[in-house]
Order: sequence, then C-alpha cells, then structure tokens
Amino acid sequence: MDEFEIAVRQSQSVSYAIGLLKQHREELGFIPTAAFEKYNDQGCLNLALLNGQPCGYLLHSQPRPTKDTVIFQACIQYDTRRRLYGALLVESLVRESREVGALGLSCKCAFDIEANSFWDSIGWYCTGQIRGGVKRARLLNMWRLDIATPLLKVVANPVSGEKSQRIYELQRRTGKLLLPFGATNGYGVKQP
Repeated sequence: MDEFEIAVRQSQSVSYAIGLLKQHREELGFIPTAAFEKYNDQGCLNLALLNGQPCGYLLHSQPRPTKDTVIFQACIQYDTRRRLYGALLVESLVRESREVGALGLSCKCAFDIEANSFWDSIGWYCTGQIRGGVKRARLLNMWRLDIATPLLKVVANPVSGEKSQRIYELQRRTGKLLLPFGATNGYGVKQP
C-alpha cells in the first residue's frame, strides 16, 4: 500500500519543485527560484511524498483570516498523476485555510490543459477568465472554493480548447485581447 504524506520547509522542496516546473514549463508558466525559496521559508511550498519520495508540490500564499489563500502552482508528477494525490495535496491546504479563518481558496489555470477538469472534479467552480502573462497573454480560467458562504457567488463556464499561436501573434500585432467564444471577463460578463 502506498504511503502518502505532505511535508513543508524541506531542504529538497525547492530543487524538486524547480525540476518539475522545468519539465512542465508550458503548462505551469514561470516562477523564479528566489520566489520558491521565499515561499519554502514561509511554509508555503507543500511537498507531496509518496512512499518517502517527492511526487508533487503546491505553491501557495500564506493562509490568513478573512482573506483568500491563493494557489500559484500545483503539480503532480506524470508517473503518479492520479487525481487522488492531487486532491489530498489540495485538501491539506483547504484544512489549513479553514483552521485560520480564510474566506476561500483560488487559483488560475491555463484554459488548454487537463488540470481544469481536476479543479472541477474536486468541487471548485470557475468564476471567469482573464489573460495571463504579458508574453503569451494566455487565457486563464479562474477557479475558486468557498470556505465561508459568499454574499454573491459568480459562476462561469470554464473555457477549454487548444492553444493557438495565431491568436498570440495577432494579439501582439494588434494590441487587442482576443477571447475565445463564450469567454468572460472574470466577472461573469461575456466579452463582445
């Protein structure tokens, strides 16, 4: 039987997370080494261990009362990529956030990767879409899990599809943001 545990402030966390990030840079984007080191020192880099060996990580903000806990990156190795391990990793952060009185958790996920179905499958909901970094301006689905009951809950359909280099190039040339059909502006309002 597999033994799964979550460790924080481990010396191996930063080098492991950066190695896994490099393998999945297209899906995950970029976060500098100094940021990983800072979050590890703050206890915000959770390392998933399967039978004592690293198999994934979760990089997040510090859970605080009356604030949202933000997940910056979550990644499980391909050879152990089973929804159960990812769900256990996220659930540990949900428990920690609930204990300190956080309002909820949020993350952004590129529209064209399979992780969107993961967030949906563990009970998170999509609140809309926004454009990501300056270089690619990739469309990101914004996912959320409420801990406290919100006064207003905005739910949007997540956008999915394949990435298109043509869209990136056209946006760079024209300076206009191009959203796929049905995408929203992050507040549940469809773009014209």
